[in-house]
Amino acid sequence: MFTPIDNRSIKQWAKSVLSSQKSNYTIWYAGAIIAIVSFLASRGTRQEEYVQAIGEYMTVIKPTVYASLISAFITPALNVGSARFFMNVAYNKEYSLYDMAFGFFNYIKVMLTQLVTGLCIALWSLLLVVPGIIKAVAWSFVPQILAENPNVGVTEAMKISAVLTDGRKGELFKFYLSFFGWFLLQGITFCAAGVYVQPLFLTAKSAVYDIMKGDAINQNRITEDVFTPNNYMSM
Repeated sequence: MFTPIDNRSIKQWAKSVLSSQKSNYTIWYAGAIIAIVSFLASRGTRQEEYVQAIGEYMTVIKPTVYASLISAFITPALNVGSARFFMNVAYNKEYSLYDMAFGFFNYIKVMLTQLVTGLCIALWSLLLVVPGIIKAVAWSFVPQILAENPNVGVTEAMKISAVLTDGRKGELFKFYLSFFGWFLLQGITFCAAGVYVQPLFLTAKSAVYDIMKGDAINQNRITEDVFTPNNYMSM
């Protein structure tokens, strides 16, 4: 039996958490960091290219070199740091901007894990779009897992995420889809709205992660020590 994921209630709860912390500018600084990095990583240049399949020139947007470098070498580590920061916010633990750099302290493992995850999703997407989406959802808790236990091995984080989302990928996809409007707002404001959108999304995602993790532990599908750094060592 799974604990229901009520998207509306979780978002309302996340809003109340952020509202109670609105005088603590650290949260908004963290949101600003994510928004700035997202903006820089999304920059592209317009180019005219001839598309042989239709016999016409089309305008395409290609990422700039620095945008590609940021996406490849900064975003993965920042995702883990952001996950750790907002998990602490959601769980009412002490937090600081220092948490945002957490992914850089385990940089090699974080980069390898994100690289393997990305490659696996890409390979599944080659079959059809839907399998790629399913795997992306199944492994979407990898940043939270690495943020909670940096000792987890490169492929172990993917396996753990798959266990947590087993039988619940539809629910999780609906949760992500419920933020479509917020992400659209972030896009049309050139990531400026991300200062609020990202804290809201990551706080809510932390709650969903905690619910699914708790269910997996209670159903004996995984053991609690997997999430405890001192008790779990793998490479």
